[in-house]
Amino acid sequence: MDSSVTLGIDPPGALLTVAGEFDAEATPELEDKLDIAVQQGCTLFKVDVGAVTFVDATALGLLVRLQNSLKPLEGQVVVVAASEHFRWAATVAGLGDAFGLDRLPGFE
Repeated sequence: MDSSVTLGIDPPGALLTVAGEFDAEATPELEDKLDIAVQQGCTLFKVDVGAVTFVDATALGLLVRLQNSLKPLEGQVVVVAASEHFRWAATVAGLGDAFGLDRLPGFE
């Protein structure tokens, strides 16, 4: 499965960019990187999934776990761009509000 994942860390912020397939294969290494970013003081994670062509429950769960881990730190996960594939999967999973998808351009 083809995917590209980058995580830029600049505490207190971080930018997670995912392109291609965002799935169980892409998440194990990313989970460790996200944990390290939080340990380094990142509390605001901007997530760009505008080029995601497929997303599964494992990837959505990773973002939910990240969001939950940031709550005690008064942090947040903000989706800044989302492909139609990501929007559909997140909405079906009942996570549209949690990820703020209604605030993105083109939300219907």
